[in-house]
Amino acid sequence: MRIESLNALAAFGANGYASEATEAILEVMSEYDQKGSRDKTVLAARNAIHRIGGESVPALVKALLDKRVNVRRFAASSLSMHRNSLSGNAEQLLAASRDRDDDVREEAVGMLSAFGSDPKVRKRLVELATSQDAAAAQAIHSLANSGRSPETAATLLRALGHPDGSVQSAATNSLRSQQSRFPGGLIASRIRQPDLADLHQGVNLAGPPTESARQLVSFIEKTTRANSIEAAAALLSHYGETGKKELALRLSAEGLSDDAKVRLKRAQQIMTEFEERSPQLP
Repeated sequence: MRIESLNALAAFGANGYASEATEAILEVMSEYDQKGSRDKTVLAARNAIHRIGGESVPALVKALLDKRVNVRRFAASSLSMHRNSLSGNAEQLLAASRDRDDDVREEAVGMLSAFGSDPKVRKRLVELATSQDAAAAQAIHSLANSGRSPETAATLLRALGHPDGSVQSAATNSLRSQQSRFPGGLIASRIRQPDLADLHQGVNLAGPPTESARQLVSFIEKTTRANSIEAAAALLSHYGETGKKELALRLSAEGLSDDAKVRLKRAQQIMTEFEERSPQLP
């Protein structure tokens, strides 16, 4: 009976009563925990929202502020079906990206890619991408899809050293799939599975030497993977005195952890060793 009622609401909403029908559907969904649900009633509700179309967006956006988590979850997941109708709702999605529920945050962060030119949105995505938040991986995908910028490239590079494997994979895949859009994209993707010849061939994508060297030194400082440190340090040798200067500056910085100092000193050693071998590369 509920499924039949939802089908009727879909027809009602598609014929000039989108707000009223959407609100009624949300009220039904307040009783359902949709997390990973394949319940037929939940699926019927999603289909109803799909049939109503973009006219359901205002009511769904309003529901992001509902006190009931089930309503917020359904609203957020339903909004993702109408990404082309979200114009003007950046502030509401930004607020939802701070929701206390992981599912709501992740859905909201996924939709923020449509507002990548908004400085406040980019700031939030950068903040999440290297955090311990459950939405970190989604933030990386949204950041990568929201346009090219040096800040995006640097953030994705830093995320390669994230302790969560899913976040590392998101950063790697984003950099690899967007090589032509990000300075150093090819290089950063190779750091995950280093091959010195590939790094050598990809060095021209690294952008300005100073900025690229700074990003790589920051990466070395954070990563604990020996092969990644070696690959990044080898690449730094291509920047000559610029790379050495960046390493020296970071090593002299106050508050640097002992572990980071060990990694940076190891990078200096690798740079020296690599300089002796680099002429042999293509």
